[in-house]
Amino acid sequence: MMIHIPTCHVDHAQPCPAQFSLHGEPVGDHWWSGWPGAWCAKCGTDDPAELCLADRCVCPCHEDT
Repeated sequence: MMIHIPTCHVDHAQPCPAQFSLHGEPVGDHWWSGWPGAWCAKCGTDDPAELCLADRCVCPCHEDT
């Protein structure tokens, strides 16, 4: 289990509330628009990983990026 810092957006990510699939992804999965400026095409929420990049998040979960 990944331990996130309190300000990490990824730690606060929620499943997609949309009850449909756009391109075969499971219900509950977001369908990101692409970046920069990624948002879910199904529910409109911002991509938490991209928010972390913009905020220069230092959470260990981003060590590979």
